[in-house]
Amino acid sequence: MNRPSPIAIFLVVIGLLGVVLVAAGTGSDDERSVAPVPQGRSLSDLATPQEYELWNARGCITCHGSEARGTPLGPDLTKVVPRYHAKHASRESARDALAAHMLDPAHSPKLRDDGEVYPNPMPPLESLFGGKREDAPVLADMLLRLPR
Repeated sequence: MNRPSPIAIFLVVIGLLGVVLVAAGTGSDDERSVAPVPQGRSLSDLATPQEYELWNARGCITCHGSEARGTPLGPDLTKVVPRYHAKHASRESARDALAAHMLDPAHSPKLRDDGEVYPNPMPPLESLFGGKREDAPVLADMLLRLPR
């Protein structure tokens, strides 16, 4: 019976070590530079199942990510939403302003000054995968529960 060579054993061990290191979170610099979401404070944790399904069904996840932390297609809403809290005197007023932006983003003020330019402007919610006017306040209320 042929025994594996020491070099083959060495290569297998190195490969397994690489898998263990990646699984332990010591991947590339890009992977480590993403700020972790505090446990119990992410969008998927604070949203009801119906709200999170709406977030996915309307395609918000595509540009803003599964936890609203942004992608190359759209901004990090955990940095934008606190501006709605700061600008408006009440939660209801902030919700109404955020919902208005979702319904008509081209004609409502952006509360973002990060200078980022994204490849496509945000489309009106009603043009997204069967979006309805009544979806906007539901999504806005959910986003306003993000940690400040």
